[in-house]
Amino acid sequence: MAHFYPELTPELKLFIQEQKIFFTARAPTQGRINLSPKGIDSFR
Repeated sequence: MAHFYPELTPELKLFIQEQKIFFTARAPTQGRINLSPKGIDSFR
């Protein structure tokens, strides 16, 4: 089950910085699900 956070805490920021790859996704009510890998400095 997903966890939702109201803001990025220092601990979450550190966790994110240490990751080598992320996946972003969106799921519209109709159509295809889009899941994309992102890596290196995509979110920094």
